[in-house]
Amino acid sequence: MDLVQADFVGNARVYSDESSNREFERIFGFPPQLIRDAVRMALRSYMESDDIHTQLSGPGSNLYHTLVEQVRAALDENDAWTANRSVDNHTAPRAYRRDGLGLTFAQGTNSTGNIREELHLKKRVGSVTIVELQRAGGTQQVELAFDDVEKEILARPQTLWFLVYCRDGNTVHLEVSLPSGATDDGKITGWDKRIVLGDVSMTDVAVEERTDERGEDGEVGVSISAR
Repeated sequence: MDLVQADFVGNARVYSDESSNREFERIFGFPPQLIRDAVRMALRSYMESDDIHTQLSGPGSNLYHTLVEQVRAALDENDAWTANRSVDNHTAPRAYRRDGLGLTFAQGTNSTGNIREELHLKKRVGSVTIVELQRAGGTQQVELAFDDVEKEILARPQTLWFLVYCRDGNTVHLEVSLPSGATDDGKITGWDKRIVLGDVSMTDVAVEERTDERGEDGEVGVSISAR
């Protein structure tokens, strides 16, 4: 059964199952299977690497970089999209559509892909992303020291989405979500929209998103809302 959560004030709009496929393609102009295939290739690369390392090093780093390159390589074949390999891309990989729609990459927590949990990122976002999100939201509190980066951000209209992933064993939980803003220190303030793309593993094409209410600590999950 499809789920589309109503757009109440302070709550993220959440799409899952077939509604997520339709909404993703409507917004981005290409099928979400491109993302799922990229995740599967990155997961295969991860599984073939040394599994004694943590997710932040060794295989975990390989998973991230393979995912980024697979998505950008696929989007480079789409005339409407281009993988950004300019000055800010070393620490903030991006892909952009001609109209300024952007896609960046972030590692999430166990809340990723769980429609009963509020989405959280594993790490706070960097200065380039803060500027993009704050300018998109009409605020200009943060200034960068790098003129070339700032000029590039100012030159393009921005709607920056996050491709959020979380590896759980040999499965990756996956969603593409639109933040409502960021604080000066890089904390996401909430989410306007979440498009849950399900779980990707080496054996399944795509598994439906989790509907369990367990948090990272085993406690009952909370409703999805902006803080």
